[in-house]
Amino acid sequence: MWDLAALEAELKERFEAHANIHFVGFQNQSKMPIWYRVADVFCLPSRGPGETWGLAVNEALACGCRVIVSDRVGCAEDLVDYFERCFRFQHDSITQLIELMNALSEKVSRAQKDEVKKLTKKFDPHAFAVAIGDELKS
Repeated sequence: MWDLAALEAELKERFEAHANIHFVGFQNQSKMPIWYRVADVFCLPSRGPGETWGLAVNEALACGCRVIVSDRVGCAEDLVDYFERCFRFQHDSITQLIELMNALSEKVSRAQKDEVKKLTKKFDPHAFAVAIGDELKS
């Protein structure tokens, strides 16, 4: 079993001097859209079991964030692997997570965030309903 407090402390210590990495801790659900909009990268490092889809990943993508998730997040295979700006790491590999955080820590331009938002439009309820209708017709 991992000592989560120690891992969090290690990551904070390792990245404290990095101007583009911030650990904001727990945030109330009502404030999440604000955090997603100011963030460049969203990380969901679940180690399971119990993580189902990871709806926060959808929310972060809709706001233009690049995403890092562990292989234990439900959407990792179906959603994250679909987008170029989403990345997955082995849940038990802190090294992979740190490498991804380092690689993605550079500033993201507004155009890059808008590009991610355009990709997520394909997953809106209307597009989903049309795809189901098309599938049922065939």
